[in-house]
Amino acid sequence: DAVRYFVDEIYPLILREVNIPFKIIGRNPTDYIKSLGDDPNITVTGSVDDIRKHLNPGSIFITPMISGTGIKNKILEAMSMNLTVVSTKIGISGINAKNNHDFILADTPIEFKDAILRVYNDDKLNRKIAENARVFVKNNYSWQIASNKITHLIEKKTIK
Repeated sequence: DAVRYFVDEIYPLILREVNIPFKIIGRNPTDYIKSLGDDPNITVTGSVDDIRKHLNPGSIFITPMISGTGIKNKILEAMSMNLTVVSTKIGISGINAKNNHDFILADTPIEFKDAILRVYNDDKLNRKIAENARVFVKNNYSWQIASNKITHLIEKKTIK
């Protein structure tokens, strides 16, 4: 749904202003997603061994999700890799990051297009949000932070 929404509603708006390639990475792409690879602006990779080889510094990670719940680990992974994330409220739901600081919120096609073009055209802004995102993940989602939270919960339960 997110890819269809992006390709149908947002990407044409971007392409009217600048030709930015769109890469779809993920295992088991549907036939619809595979067919998008026929477009010279779109690359469909399917499964990859190492996501880091496909997400270059300066890339913009998008999550135009219009349905779904729970923390999206892909967003945290992208943030930890120093990438600017542009996401809908649904996509970023469960991640307590700050809009326009750790990521950029965009809930309409125009907002999404504007956010992408803003960071695409402003390297300094792109780097700043990407750096903030990495620090956010390090301070809130590192293995050490998670371990401390679990330990605290266990100790709290056993004291009672």
